[in-house]
Amino acid sequence: MVADEVRKLDAVSPQLALGVEIIGKAGVALRQISEASAVARSNISEVAAATSEQSQASSSVARNVEQISSMIEDSVNSVHDANVNVSMLERLADELRQSVACFRV
Repeated sequence: MVADEVRKLDAVSPQLALGVEIIGKAGVALRQISEASAVARSNISEVAAATSEQSQASSSVARNVEQISSMIEDSVNSVHDANVNVSMLERLADELRQSVACFRV
């Protein structure tokens, strides 16, 4: 009976060795997956940080463009007002010339 048990163990022994080898390889694969996941997580964090920085920069650029647009609009209004004032001064100068024309020496 002991010999029979020994034979059965001998028959199962290669299967056990193969199972242990497979488990060892699975452990290595799981460690590699874990390491790769950590690298991916780190890369994702870096991308998220860069995206946040780009978003802030884009917002800043948009604000600056709005300010420039406002300044351009103010400049256009100032030029328009200056044109109105120049026209008014030209009219006043013409009126003054006409008024002074009768006093020629």
